[in-house]
Amino acid sequence: MQTGIKALKDENDGYKKKLAALDTKCKVLEQYTLRQSLRVDGVEINGNETSDKIVTVVENLMKEVGMQVSPLHIDRAHRIGPKYLNNGKRSQSIIVKFVNFRTRTEFYQKRKQIKNDIRLRIDLTKGNYNMLKEINAMIYENKLVDVYVFADINCRIKVVDKSSDESCFVNSVEDFKNFISHASASSVDQEECMNE
Repeated sequence: MQTGIKALKDENDGYKKKLAALDTKCKVLEQYTLRQSLRVDGVEINGNETSDKIVTVVENLMKEVGMQVSPLHIDRAHRIGPKYLNNGKRSQSIIVKFVNFRTRTEFYQKRKQIKNDIRLRIDLTKGNYNMLKEINAMIYENKLVDVYVFADINCRIKVVDKSSDESCFVNSVEDFKNFISHASASSVDQEECMNE
C-alpha cells in the first residue's frame, strides 16, 4: 500500500510541475499579445471622447516627439481603468495598440520628449504588473539600494543588481527571491576572495 501511495504522490507531483510549466507558458503568451501596446497616463479627459478623438490625441503626441504619423500606425486607442486626478485635472489611462512593434518601440523610446506630465508605460498583464509592484515593495522594505526592477521593451520583467553587475528576467516573485539569494552569495564570495 505504501508503494502505491508513493507512486500516486510522485505522479501527482509530476502533474503539478507540468501544470506550473504550462501556467508560465500561458502567462508569457498573454504578455506577448500586449507587445504592440502602450499605456499613456496624464492626458486630461475632454468631454465625450470617441475612440477616433483618442487616436488623434495619441497621433499629436507622436508628432510632438518628431515622428511621421500615418493613419496606419495605430490600430485602436481608448480609455481604460479608473479615473484619477492629475495636477488637479480629471484623467484616465489610455491604452494604444499599434499596428506594428517598431512604431510602438520608436514612440516609447522618445517618451522623455513628451511634455505636460504625460507618461508612457509598457502595457503589462495584470499578473506581471502586480508582480512588478510586489518586487518593488520587497526591494524597498529590504533596503536593497543596488537592486532595481523594470519592464523592458519586450514586456519582460528584468531585475538588475548593480553591486554585482548581475541581471536576469523573472517570471515570478520566487524567481526574484532566488536571484537575490544568488546575487548575495556571489557578493559574499567576492568579499571572501578580496579578504584572502
